[in-house]
Amino acid sequence: MKVLKKYFIDVEKEFGKFISEFGGVVIETLLTKSPNFKNADYLFKEPNVVVELKRIESNFEQDKVFDDKVQSMFHKWMDTGVIGPIFGTVQIDSGTLPIECQKELIELYKHPFHNHIKKANKQIKQTKDFFGINDAKGLLVIVNDGNYALEPYTALYSIW
Repeated sequence: MKVLKKYFIDVEKEFGKFISEFGGVVIETLLTKSPNFKNADYLFKEPNVVVELKRIESNFEQDKVFDDKVQSMFHKWMDTGVIGPIFGTVQIDSGTLPIECQKELIELYKHPFHNHIKKANKQIKQTKDFFGINDAKGLLVIVNDGNYALEPYTALYSIW
């Protein structure tokens, strides 16, 4: 039996290297002391961009509350005949569900994403204020770093 090793990457460290290779800096290296707010992660002085990296680490498959909500949705859809009965433990690709089910399911994912976006916006704004670069653009980078239940298109639609 072949055992697969799991390889973990320190996303923040590796992304910091990537940023540095393209002329950006890790903001922590610019600070002589910690500010009284949670700052953004990276800065490109040219072209004047503040970057915040958000890692989606929560694995919804292991969240009982989230799982219960999903189960309730599926039971409701089966009870109302929107989808046929499902027996046993089955992995379902949300892209194969009827569009109304897909929309309802995406609503569950929206809240965590919107919280990340709100926090990132605040961090970018406060970092711009701190460095006096209010005309800088803000960039949010979202990385799925451990949420195995999250399909890429679900993430994309949840952000909107």
